[in-house]
Amino acid sequence: MSGAAMQGLDELRRTALPNGLRVVTMRRAGALLAGVKLFFKVGSRDDGEFPGIAHFLEHVLLANTASEAARTAYDRIEGLGGELNAVTTREYTALQAVVLAPHVERVVHLFADLLEPGPVDPLAVDRERRIIHEEIRQQSDSSHVIWDLFLRALWDGHPLARPILGTAETIDAVSADALTDHRRYYRAADRMVLAAAGSVEHDALVGIAASRFGGLPIGPPLDVASFRPAPPRNAVLERETQQTHLVLGAEGVAMPDPRRYAMRLLDIIVGQGASSRLHRALRSERGLVYAVSSVAMSYADRGYFAVSTSCAPENARAVSGVIADELDRLRQAGVSAIELDRAKTIYEGSLARNFETVMSVASIIGIEELLYRIEPFPDAVARIRAVRAGEVRQVAEETLAPDGLVVAAVGRQLSDVRSSA
Repeated sequence: MSGAAMQGLDELRRTALPNGLRVVTMRRAGALLAGVKLFFKVGSRDDGEFPGIAHFLEHVLLANTASEAARTAYDRIEGLGGELNAVTTREYTALQAVVLAPHVERVVHLFADLLEPGPVDPLAVDRERRIIHEEIRQQSDSSHVIWDLFLRALWDGHPLARPILGTAETIDAVSADALTDHRRYYRAADRMVLAAAGSVEHDALVGIAASRFGGLPIGPPLDVASFRPAPPRNAVLERETQQTHLVLGAEGVAMPDPRRYAMRLLDIIVGQGASSRLHRALRSERGLVYAVSSVAMSYADRGYFAVSTSCAPENARAVSGVIADELDRLRQAGVSAIELDRAKTIYEGSLARNFETVMSVASIIGIEELLYRIEPFPDAVARIRAVRAGEVRQVAEETLAPDGLVVAAVGRQLSDVRSSA
């Protein structure tokens, strides 16, 4: 966080409208820009019978030529000197813009215009369908495909394991009527959070939100049927690639889980940065990889911990073995006091850097409000500082047992990976 923020000059405020929509702001006096993000708690896990429809709808919201507002959305924001974008994740969808601070109100009005009820233009649907097909092809030709493979290996059958983009077949099955019907989940006040950061006036933003969204109802229930994923398994995908892409991971912790803070530190120690255990073991000491990283992902109801890297096909078995050995060493011996203190300092610095831009702040407070609760910077640092070495070892023992690890690999000559995985 900036020096002003560290001194308490940034102001975090939260207001819930009577219909359940929440407005959260972080005011940063003197900032030239404002980041505004409208979140919907509808993601690919809620796609139902049409995997990929949430991402499809994100495209159509910004391209629906049946609406003058939508047709000129990019023109309107770029004409204000800003940037417009949207994102679909496994748990939420969001519209976002960064503009000069005096134009925040215009952004909110634009977002409201994009959500106005009405038919989805079939021409926009056909055009965006072709674009999404290109996205799917592009992703299938890149290393991104391994993450869908990994989640299917870990959680096959669970909605979180669905590909966010869907598949060519499921996208072809989505009609304009299906998109129109799916949009009703987004016009649901209890699933919406309006987040803003920068030179923003909270009360004024609440007033705009009330005028444009205050009449929205509580939404219809989403499909929350109980799913039982298949047992974890290893997965490989043969491709003619120059390198073998590897992900090795296991079930992690959900966002409300108190072990999440220990897991964050475990993540830093294992695979974040050039001082991490795996960077030293795989690159500095053995020269087997160019880069390696880990991620501790927490969703509302579950999470995962995973290590990802790429290497020459002939080194894949050795690389996966080193990763498994390092995770086992962490389980068996835990972490040193020096390692733990260093990880805490790295975490604090990383979090502070994330608070340096208005859009990243709007994203952080919006996601936390939408999925769990906002944790102010000092509180997050205090919780991390309170984690003990024994807690890191305990979460490693509970989540990284060998029988719970899965390996996903994409590349050629994968027989060695199959036999070692």
